[in-house]
Amino acid sequence: CVKFVWVFGDGSPKETTDEPTTTHPYKKAGVYPVTVTVTDKHDQNATASVNQRVRAPKPEDPYASLQSTPSDPAAKKPVRFDASRSVDENGDPCKTFVFDFGDGSPPVTSTEPVVEHTYDEPGSYPVNVTVTDKSGNRANAALNQKVDEPMDAFNIPSDDPTKDPTVVLSSAPTNAKIDEPVT
Repeated sequence: CVKFVWVFGDGSPKETTDEPTTTHPYKKAGVYPVTVTVTDKHDQNATASVNQRVRAPKPEDPYASLQSTPSDPAAKKPVRFDASRSVDENGDPCKTFVFDFGDGSPPVTSTEPVVEHTYDEPGSYPVNVTVTDKSGNRANAALNQKVDEPMDAFNIPSDDPTKDPTVVLSSAPTNAKIDEPVT
């Protein structure tokens, strides 16, 4: 065949090529009737058609972040959990936050990214937050929350080498793009 006339079914102009393949970008999701009419060297024509399905891209999952302060609180003292660095694919704040504090208490659902929780006993607790963005996509972030014995005049912390150290890790930007430096 020497000529190919393409109709993409989306209202765009016809396209004529001398090759049996072409590409066409669609601007909206939908099903489009695509036809190609071919002409051979003897000026004979034939037509073929197909329904082309085009889907909207699925939004990326959000980025979830979780921090706590203080990092090593005493039992019976409030701990502040902050998921405010959690964002959707456009950098907008997430819409809902479900905090599981890892101590058997019921999860807390909030539209605010910052909540407080008090632990009754010392220990190490696996804390999880599930964030949901405006598209309904979810992501999780977790940390282990260390809780110390309550302090009193006879229980003052020391530089005891047997105690586990506390470490905090963060990155910037929290929603990096490919080839973007992260610190």
